[in-house]
Parts: sequence; structure tokens; C-alpha cells
Amino acid sequence: MARNKCDYVKGAKAAWRCDNCDTNYSEQCIPDGYNSQWGKQGPICLFCHSPLRDLADPSEQLPFWQVVPYFLVYPLHYNALLLLLIGAGGVYAVGGGIPGYIYSVIFSILSIKYWLAVVLRRADGGQWAPSLIELAKPDPHFLFFQMLGIYVLFAVEIVAVVYAAIVWAPPQMTIWIGWAAAAFVTLALPASMMVLATDKNLFKAVNPLRLFGMMFEIGFGPYMAMWIMTALLGVASGALSYWVELRVSDQWLLPALTAIGIYFTLVLHALLGYVLFQYRDVLDSSYESNAPKLEGDEFRKARLLGAITVFERKGDDNRLREPMRDLLDVFRDDIEVHKRYQSLLMRLDDHDALAKHTDYLLGLLFKARKTSDALKLVQDVHAHYLGYRLRNATTALALAQLLSKKKEYKLLVQVTANLHKRVPTCNEVAGVYKLVAQALAGPLNEPAKAKAVAAYTMKTYPSAPEAKALAKLVRSL
Repeated sequence: MARNKCDYVKGAKAAWRCDNCDTNYSEQCIPDGYNSQWGKQGPICLFCHSPLRDLADPSEQLPFWQVVPYFLVYPLHYNALLLLLIGAGGVYAVGGGIPGYIYSVIFSILSIKYWLAVVLRRADGGQWAPSLIELAKPDPHFLFFQMLGIYVLFAVEIVAVVYAAIVWAPPQMTIWIGWAAAAFVTLALPASMMVLATDKNLFKAVNPLRLFGMMFEIGFGPYMAMWIMTALLGVASGALSYWVELRVSDQWLLPALTAIGIYFTLVLHALLGYVLFQYRDVLDSSYESNAPKLEGDEFRKARLLGAITVFERKGDDNRLREPMRDLLDVFRDDIEVHKRYQSLLMRLDDHDALAKHTDYLLGLLFKARKTSDALKLVQDVHAHYLGYRLRNATTALALAQLLSKKKEYKLLVQVTANLHKRVPTCNEVAGVYKLVAQALAGPLNEPAKAKAVAAYTMKTYPSAPEAKALAKLVRSL
């Protein structure tokens, strides 16, 4: 069950592969790879544009009878171990006797939907056990009662067949008919559990035509191999439980038996899910992933973010710029995406684009009331590019007020220098220059420059509210 790892997302398993340039991509790089919006060819390589190979394709996997060690270690994943701890540990915590048996029954009822979730996750290509959140999810299908119904209906079926044989068949045939009915039920039970997991419908799960259809589509040989494996699991579970009963004290007996039951149940359902996964292309009602499909702009965003992730990890800033721009064209107000684009522009040393984008991002940050982020942004940009000057009057006023409040007077004067030459005439400029003049007159101790800024502002914006305050400032110098 060894899998290739993604070349760009640390620890992520590869979901798609480009054989042409020997590149592995995870689902984060190539999201929703079966979506028709990728085009007729499906996902293509981000570098050579060749079609990608789906590593989750059943034809890429080993047959289930060749991966027995994988099934045996499946319950050792931390989600499965935590479930085992809840089951066996809970039984031990409440003590033996009736409380322990009551806890065990309640746990069995709650865990039914988890076993079926194991089947679905494995059928969807998931390598390990699902989250224990499955235990807390609502159960609108009443899966416990449906599972119970399977056993009841199968038992009724055996009784009905035997009764009919007693009434209608020759006496010497009755026992053989009874054994045949029991054999069918035993043989059909794995298929019935798989149908219940995928369709969540009791009547489909006990429909002989549906069950025979599944057996036929899987193939008699492979299905018998699977059935033998399930039978061996039952024998192994029983044998181990018997061995434990002879050697474990009463205090530990019920927790130990519970742990054994959980372990082998996990192995069984992982096996059933793997068979569904391996034969999903030929089954009548082929299993469909219950993962949500992305649509429209949501898909476009995920696809572009995938490409951005790859190019960032690759360090290919020239290729990275195009998907960044495409993403910002669709999601113009996404601050996190703008921050990533800002980092790219700083690496590219495109000063003109950096200045324009900084103004836009500052506007978004002020609108979102993220003043700390705005302050850090302008500090970083100015440290990287000393020639940065604000080009938007509204943003300049908001930033000037913030810098004055934070006592960043030198930075205030530098980034707003000659603002009137870069923006149309407006009262916001007067507001900025008032703060600049106050900074020059006070903390920066440059009264001559303060007078010059004040004089220009009063002459250009005589009706602005700031004119009176600036006149008072000039008189005090």
C-alpha cells in the first residue's frame, strides 16, 4: 500500500501524476480532479500541460487479496486506536457486570454508522479510518435498526425456506434446503453490508437480485476470495476471544473482548470498502464520493489556489504571477489572496506594481478594520522599497491618522511626500498635510518644513476645516 508523496505539499499523498515530467500532485494541488470543468482531458500538468494520471484509479491498486497486511494494520491508525480506547476503555471505566454490558451495547449502537463510514471512506480511496466525528453525526437513516433488520430478515428468510421445505419438499430434501438457505445468507451477508453502506436502504440490502448482481459484477472468484477472508476474520476473532477468556482475569475480560471485537470489525469493514473501491467501475450502482463537488467560482478559486501552491513551493515566481492575477480578478476583496500576491510582488521587485497593489490592499485592510496589519504592511513595503509613496487620497488619510497615532512620524512624512502631485485636489489631502505639518513642527523638529506644508495647504484648500488649525500652528512656530 505504499503511495507516492506529493512533490509540493509536505506529507500529502499523491493523487495525480504526470508521467511526462515525473511530477506528483496532491488533491490540494489538483482539487476536485474529476470535475468536468477541467475539460475533456481532465486535469493537466501545470508545467508540461500533459494529461495527468489518476493514482486513485482502481486499476492502479493491488487486488484486495494482495494487501492483507494493510487490512491488519488499518486499526492501528490514530482515529481507529482512539475508537478502540473509547470502546474498551469505557467498558473498563464503568466496571464489569451489567454496567459494562450496558455500555458495550450503547457503544455498539452508536458505532454502526462509524463502521459504514469506514466502508465509504475506503471506497472513496481514503487510506485510513475516518474521524470520530462520525460517531456524533445525526443518523437520519437509522442505520443501527437497518443493520438489525438485515439479520432479522435473513433469519426470517431461513425459517420461511425451511418451513416451506417441510411443507412442500420431500423429507429427505428438507435438511439440504435449510443448509442451502443458510449458505446463501452467509454468502450474501458481505454484499448486503456493502449495499447498506452505499445505498442506506434496508430493502435493497436484502434484495436477492441486488445481491446476486453485485456478486456477478465483482466476479465469482474475487467475491469468494473476499467471503473466505471475512470468514477467516470471524474464525480468528472467535479463536482469539476464546484464548483471552482462558487467560485474562474477570476485571480485564470484557474490555479485552471489546477491543478484539472493534479490531476485527475495523479490519472487516476496511476490506469491504476496499472491494467497493477496487470494483467501483463495474458495479451497477457504482459508489460515488460523498465529498462536495465544486462549482463555478468556487472551483475556479480552488484550481487557481492549487496552481499557486505548486508554483510557490517550486519557487517559480514568473509562472506564479499569472494565476495570482486571475484569482484576484475574480476575488478582488480576498485579503489573504492579496497578501500572497503582495509577497510575490516584493520578491519580483516590480516597484510600480508593488506601489499600486499596496494602496489597494491598504484600502481593504482599513475597510476590514485590520489596522495592525495595515501598519505592518506599510512598514514592510517601505523597508523593501524606500521610494514607495501613497497614490490614493482616502487611503493616505486613513494611514496618516494611523501613523500619527502610532507615533510613526518619519514614516508618515516619507510615504505622503508630495501627495498632491499624485492625486486629484480634494480635502483628504488637506487632512493628510495637517498631520504632516504637526509631525514636522513637533516630534521631528523641522519648523521650516512645517511652515511650508502649512502655507501650501492653506493656500490650496482655504475652505478646508484643517486651514484654521494650520494657521494656529504657523503662529505658534
